[in-house]
Amino acid sequence: MNNSKHYRFHTLACLILVGQTWLHTPAWADDEWMSDWAIREGFKIEVAADGFELPTAVAVVPNPGSAPSDPVVFVTELMGAIKTINNDGSVSVFADDFFVLEHEAQLPDFAGEVGMAGIALAPEYGYVFASFAYQDQNGTLRNNIVRFETTPGTFNAQPTNSIRFDNVFAQHPSSVSHQIGPMVIQNDTMFVGVGDAETIEMAQNPDSTNGKILRMTLDGQPLDDNPLYLEDAANSARNYVWAMGVRNPFSLSMAYDRLFAADNGPIVDRFMEVNEGYNYGWDGSDWSMSIDAEFVFLPSVGPVQMDFIGSQHSAFPASYRQRFYVAFGGLPSQPPGPGERQDRSIVMIDFDFEKNFVPQTPSQFLRYQGSLRQMPVGVAFSDEAMYMAALFPYSEGRGGAVFKISYDPQNQHPVVLGRNQSAPELIEKFGCASCHGVDAEGSRAGSLEFSQLVPRVMAHIQSADFQQAIAEDTGEENADNALGQLRQLTPDINGARDYIRLKLLYPRVDNPSSQMPDFGFSEDTAAQLARHLTIEPEGDTLVMQIRGLVNLFIPAVVRQRHVIIGFGVGGVLGAGGVIFLILVWLGWRRFRTRNA
Repeated sequence: MNNSKHYRFHTLACLILVGQTWLHTPAWADDEWMSDWAIREGFKIEVAADGFELPTAVAVVPNPGSAPSDPVVFVTELMGAIKTINNDGSVSVFADDFFVLEHEAQLPDFAGEVGMAGIALAPEYGYVFASFAYQDQNGTLRNNIVRFETTPGTFNAQPTNSIRFDNVFAQHPSSVSHQIGPMVIQNDTMFVGVGDAETIEMAQNPDSTNGKILRMTLDGQPLDDNPLYLEDAANSARNYVWAMGVRNPFSLSMAYDRLFAADNGPIVDRFMEVNEGYNYGWDGSDWSMSIDAEFVFLPSVGPVQMDFIGSQHSAFPASYRQRFYVAFGGLPSQPPGPGERQDRSIVMIDFDFEKNFVPQTPSQFLRYQGSLRQMPVGVAFSDEAMYMAALFPYSEGRGGAVFKISYDPQNQHPVVLGRNQSAPELIEKFGCASCHGVDAEGSRAGSLEFSQLVPRVMAHIQSADFQQAIAEDTGEENADNALGQLRQLTPDINGARDYIRLKLLYPRVDNPSSQMPDFGFSEDTAAQLARHLTIEPEGDTLVMQIRGLVNLFIPAVVRQRHVIIGFGVGGVLGAGGVIFLILVWLGWRRFRTRNA
């Protein structure tokens, strides 16, 4: 084939490929985001609407109107707009520009973690409440609530009136992140969670609204049966206090006339029932975050909006009812990609309302596993589905989204949570790194880093202790088979891989006193983890293994001394080499001169 024909052939092939790509684009481009989310089996995820700018919370209209433009879901945006998703799928601006806030920085910068955070509806009155942090005329950051009025029952696309609750909050400061958050309405009463404004003592001061759960009327007035109410202190903060000593209660939900919250701590978070007059003890320490907690999340996962689905709720099957669903956002400043601490997910929390405790470990319902920066932040149920707000753009150029999640086994989401989990997800799920670590230094049970782990295992296989252990019957279940395999191991990468696999299956097979937990791994899972931990990293594997052996057998102080000596010897040899080359060059010139 000559060059001209060769060029024409490849041009034609490229055009065909481009044409095929263009023709097939609609079939997959709109669904690219699907692989970013994993969810329980039988559930479907749809995009209810997108194009939002940092959506922070959602509220569902219980009985929406029938007109195409009637709102179904209210959505708050961090920067100050309230929008509605309507019956026809369109998005409308319900309210905008009702508070002043000049951001010093934008998310994901921590300084941008401030603005509108909560929304609640009172359908009987047509009230829409929004909570937000704003700057007053002096530029001081403060909390507030606005109540918009519209058509009772079905609401409207536009409010007819609004009032602000300045009298409640105007005398108290706010702070980035540690601001006002969620609201819950029960009959004619509203509960509000307020952060501590990054001033710890305010959480313990009954005359501050900060670090509190407040209780008030739908007009923003205190109730005289609040636990700290004083008759002659009309607008005092203490008259609004229902409970105190919280740090950042960004999750609030009512279940069977009982109030529950999830409180964000510095290192640990807590889930708790909020009881009248209780002090939940926040004093700046992580230990205080466990006071009166029903469950403690360690490390912190950043719980935000929360909703409860009761036994009669028809949106999900019976096995998914009687549970709290909490959005775990993590930190905006964390790197893009899935969370490393079970965060960036929606988690189910069971609660025994008779015995008043969490009967089992909370479990994930949905998890973000994509490569973009993302945070699930909003959760609310309708009679048919769950609505979830995702803070950051869910796809390139598409903006933030509100997803609709329904139970539909016939059209379930293609990525099922817990099925075909990757090795890093399994390591995270079972807490392997809490003992072993993933870096070269700092682990108390040996690092999982390749250059540390593989040489250590290979050395162990050759040790006298190991040979003695496998010569004895340890009594481990299935030990005969496992011991037989251990006796055939070779001190190389394959032997290391097989040893790790067997230790995952039978943790005490060669050491009856081993503290390694038995997770009940299947043969396939153990093999998958063993392969992952012994994958040759990029670069020179031999060099890394030699370095690992040096690190393993030579003390650090000796290594450091040898490095210094090495540099010294290298310097001397290098200088000697230069001198030698100079002498050779001078000798060559002299030889040429003599023979010229």
